[in-house]
Amino acid sequence: MKPEDLPEILTPEVIETLVEMALEFPHETFDWANISKILDRRGQIDIILDKVEKIKEERERVRKSLMTEEEKQEIIDKIKETTSRPGYHFHGNMGEPDTPESYKDRYGVYPPNYIKPE
Repeated sequence: MKPEDLPEILTPEVIETLVEMALEFPHETFDWANISKILDRRGQIDIILDKVEKIKEERERVRKSLMTEEEKQEIIDKIKETTSRPGYHFHGNMGEPDTPESYKDRYGVYPPNYIKPE
């Protein structure tokens, strides 16, 4: 579907086509990018993205259910191996203050619900 062919009112058939375009990987054309901008302006993008998310969740659920116990254990072992390496440190939330004092330095106030010790 081309952006110029996109109707104002999305029928179930059009929605299905747009969902397939969004799920297509790698994308064969840039049409989805252009169409998604139009849908965003119209406030209709969530209709498509909600369906895409449900399909992806279902695919992931099926993929996990088809994994053997050995495959599941292999993934767990890889995670444990990575996290147990010397020098490993989780760097989540990089750039965010890690103490109430650094929060105050950055934002000028203490974090919500923080009680400063006396």
